[in-house]
Amino acid sequence: NRIVRSATYEGLADLDGAPAPELASRYSRLANGGTGTIVTGFLYVSPEGRAMQPHQAGMEADYRIAQWRAIVAAFRAETPRVCLVAQLAHAGRQTRSEATNCQVVGASTRPCRYFREPVHALDERGIQSIIVSFAQAATRAKAAGFDAVQLHAAHGYLLHQFLSTSTNRLVDS
Repeated sequence: NRIVRSATYEGLADLDGAPAPELASRYSRLANGGTGTIVTGFLYVSPEGRAMQPHQAGMEADYRIAQWRAIVAAFRAETPRVCLVAQLAHAGRQTRSEATNCQVVGASTRPCRYFREPVHALDERGIQSIIVSFAQAATRAKAAGFDAVQLHAAHGYLLHQFLSTSTNRLVDS
């Protein structure tokens, strides 16, 4: 059908980012209610890309494949024809170093008005590293059984920062 459940903050992971098994039943309830495609909440692609909200799930490491595979398999057992999409994201400057245990990075040094945390502008090497993080997270999502991935490029997160002239101060050569 044509009903898509957009990504929303789910808050169903442990503090280390492991997804809670109850996500399978949540997704199944949505599917049984008539949703044809379900997009997960924001899954961070690297430790520094985690947003500040607690209980956010990750896709930043290979050990996440088995965790997500169990959820996807339980979901598929109940709703085999519904498309399940992993939303991959990097918070960029919209986080706090206390949440990530990493330096906050962004498309420029311009800090977020809300978080007011110093931002390290990504250089070419840092950008390439994050591109690899997205690619690896997409590969993990595929291995876990997701049908597709969605890249979060809105709400001021990192990909959006590169698309905005107010935060992207890079001069392309």
